[in-house]
Amino acid sequence: VTFADYARRWWQSDDGRTARGIRQGTLRDYRRSLGLDEDGQPNGGGAVAYFGRMPLAAIRPQDVKGYVAQVAARGVARNTVRLAVAPVKALLATAHEEGLIRANPAAGLRLGRTVSASPVKEVPALTEEEIVRVLAEVPEAHRLLAELLAQTGLRISEALALTKADVDFGRRRL
Repeated sequence: VTFADYARRWWQSDDGRTARGIRQGTLRDYRRSLGLDEDGQPNGGGAVAYFGRMPLAAIRPQDVKGYVAQVAARGVARNTVRLAVAPVKALLATAHEEGLIRANPAAGLRLGRTVSASPVKEVPALTEEEIVRVLAEVPEAHRLLAELLAQTGLRISEALALTKADVDFGRRRL
């Protein structure tokens, strides 16, 4: 089984590696990182373009590191490199679980110097004045959520996942 063929099949059937499953947004990001279009066909980029017709069983840890190095060579941020390799690691882990490969070449992969050489994307925080202006533009129905995000620094996915059990009313903490 080649990497490209398995990537198409894996992306369409993957349900995640945890009990919670995998979010649709994550699957969409995985598909893009792998280099597949909306129909699961190769689009000429991503991991499918790199590994191509290489049989899964022939992929070695050096090959995965080579892919990481290629992504990092584009001058992208460290997190972008990690996000690009995440679906490759998950795909290879599943292939190993299914018995398609004897060992997972991405297991225990340390990105090390390759990723540390990538730039850290510095994103300045909004000033108080900018936050006030942004909040003024948010519709009333969403303002409480926007204020929560602004005051706590939570990501939208973290805020939306909050439940009553996450609130400590006694200490006024999330």
